[in-house]
Amino acid sequence: MHDELRRLRLDIDASDRKLVELLAARFEIVERVAQLKAQHGIPARIQSRIRTVIERREAAGRGLGIPRMATAAIWKAIVEQCCQYEEILMSRHTHAGKGSTATQRKAPEATRKTAGRADRQRSAIPAPPS
Repeated sequence: MHDELRRLRLDIDASDRKLVELLAARFEIVERVAQLKAQHGIPARIQSRIRTVIERREAAGRGLGIPRMATAAIWKAIVEQCCQYEEILMSRHTHAGKGSTATQRKAPEATRKTAGRADRQRSAIPAPPS
């Protein structure tokens, strides 16, 4: 029983690592989206797009056997964090050259730590031991 549980936990760790890598890729895309939106005066939050993303992910999750409430909660959190990050990046882009650091001071600690993430190691979760 203990060996099987240990193997299953290693499987979960491997899945978590893949999830973190996918989230890092998503945040890199968000960085490019924020730059384009800032250049063209498009707001970070477009409620119809947010609703569509969450609804589509809920449907995909149901199709894969994930409980609807779990999928909804996970995607609401992901979308919210991405929107907050996008707003911070857009504000920085808007204030570029003006010497403003107000946005950086107001940003939540966890969000400030994600800035510059592309220069850091790809995964915060170590690979499971071989």
